[in-house]
Amino acid sequence: MGQYFLTGVWYVLKLVIILGIAYICFRILLSGEGMPTPKDFIISVLNFVADQIQVIIHWAQQHFG
Repeated sequence: MGQYFLTGVWYVLKLVIILGIAYICFRILLSGEGMPTPKDFIISVLNFVADQIQVIIHWAQQHFG
């Protein structure tokens, strides 16, 4: 049971990282607004990661609870 849980957590972390990289690329390269200030950029990335974690928690609650 523990091994499957850790494997699932690892896959979720990889998914969040991939989505985060895609978000960063979109934000910097495709927005057309230029490079945001470091503070705004960090806040934006953290908000994105927090949103993804909330989605994962909601999915886990629906799936396991």
